[in-house]
Amino acid sequence: MKGEVHNPAPAAQAFRRRLGPVVAINVKLLAAFLAGFLAWAIWPENGAEWWQFRLLAIFISFAAALTLVEVRKAITQFYEREKTLYEFDQIGGKPKGSALANDDDLVDAGMR
Repeated sequence: MKGEVHNPAPAAQAFRRRLGPVVAINVKLLAAFLAGFLAWAIWPENGAEWWQFRLLAIFISFAAALTLVEVRKAITQFYEREKTLYEFDQIGGKPKGSALANDDDLVDAGMR
């Protein structure tokens, strides 16, 4: 499945702080939802008498829409970062263990 982000590999672990961006995105989504709900809640049913609330609701709706734009940007940046890290992980192989060199290995390699 090309382009999908799977379990993080070792190179990605070194550069990753996953929780921060995810929490920031979720907090912004919650703020946008609450702002939209507030705008809906204060919208007056009878028009001209409470025009100030209608104006305030319009401003709050714009704030909610702008917050959703910020969320979209943050999600895109997060996805691009994860995709780039995943591509870097695919370039290299998996980490391999090796035995420590003993004295005989050093002598064979001409290091002693």
